[in-house]
Amino acid sequence: MLFRSYRASIALGVRTATDDLQGAVVSRQPPPRHLLWSDLLAALAPFQGEIQQRPPDVSAVHVQGQRAYALARRGEPVVLAPRTVTFHRLELLHWDPESGLVDVDVLCSAGTYIRSLARDLGEALGCGAALASLRRTLALGFPLQACVRLEDLEESPPPPRDPLTVLTHLPRQLLTRSEEHTSELQSHSDLVCRLLLE
Repeated sequence: MLFRSYRASIALGVRTATDDLQGAVVSRQPPPRHLLWSDLLAALAPFQGEIQQRPPDVSAVHVQGQRAYALARRGEPVVLAPRTVTFHRLELLHWDPESGLVDVDVLCSAGTYIRSLARDLGEALGCGAALASLRRTLALGFPLQACVRLEDLEESPPPPRDPLTVLTHLPRQLLTRSEEHTSELQSHSDLVCRLLLE
């Protein structure tokens, strides 16, 4: 199973229509400055592991053949059912009581919405919250360090990478000489079949 990893900043004290700071503000209150590090750890604890999570109303989830975001933007009511997601890692990195920003490091299953995590954390704390910023740090097994900037791709293509280096997250199978020979025969057989079919 492939995981996703994110670095997220969550703004406490604000609720929005989209569960992030890009959406219309529904309510705002001063961030709860009395919160301690231990309070945040306790609030994050129930989200660890496998949970039921309701996606944001403004999301790409299909509802009766239409995307939820299309319905929400037309002002139609959207009721999305919770789905099973898994937080393999949910680490509190930083808490700034002055700004109300909480930074977390997340390793989660596909289909997990970090905007929903922000919303649900805010509800658990009783103050509301919305996602302030999000950076993906792992996708399809590739860490951020293995990424190439678009600007660099425009200048010249990067050199090919050694698959044994970049695909370390995948299972590795070493073939015996017999299996190598069988694999070569199968490849030649497949090529002959394709040529005959053309």
